[in-house]
Amino acid sequence: MSDNTAPLRPRDRIRNETIEQIKSLARQQMAEDGAINISLRAIARQMGLTSPAIFHYFPSYDTLITALIVDAYDASADAMEAAIANIPETEYRVRLYALDHAYRNWALANPQDYLLINGTPIPGYHAPEEETKAASNRTFYLFMQVLASAYHARKLSLPEDYPKPLPAHRALQRNWAQDLDVEVSVPVIHVALVGWGLLRGLIEMELYGGAPEVMEETFELEVNAYLQRIGLEAE
Repeated sequence: MSDNTAPLRPRDRIRNETIEQIKSLARQQMAEDGAINISLRAIARQMGLTSPAIFHYFPSYDTLITALIVDAYDASADAMEAAIANIPETEYRVRLYALDHAYRNWALANPQDYLLINGTPIPGYHAPEEETKAASNRTFYLFMQVLASAYHARKLSLPEDYPKPLPAHRALQRNWAQDLDVEVSVPVIHVALVGWGLLRGLIEMELYGGAPEVMEETFELEVNAYLQRIGLEAE
């Protein structure tokens, strides 16, 4: 099949390259001094641009941060999608295991990006939902969709000691159906929230906790324990 995408005009190509260079330098600053200390003017100096010139690409600090946030969400979701691309949809345990490890690997390779989207909020910055919501939903939805498929195939089981659905779960179910057009059963919401919370907690212990040398084995043990707990045991 031929690619009918029109090539970029030189002006557009140069603009895109400049935007990517600005974001790359911003990530370097973020790694050294934290997101709160990213400076568009300092980036302009590094690139040999005037301050007014760089504001043609990113009119404010907030617009640059928003772009970095969207990139981070998309990069993590892309890594997860790639990890399950060749795994059959009915291999629920294998797919969840691959998603967990892909997200961990991305986080360890990109700790500042992980912190940007999951860490302490930046004072004074409020992410615009219309620009960030779709990207921010991708990783969790990949995880939840595999669980939902397993549940509907009757491959997911909840142990007796799992709590009954809470009112908050039902409220969340209604909100997702109304705001996001996502229909998910309450048991899936429960196991998805528990599993996602476990995943992020283990990653953050490894990134920022006091005993990273033991976290790789701990991660492996706890991911397998979670999958077994919801009925997806290794064959």
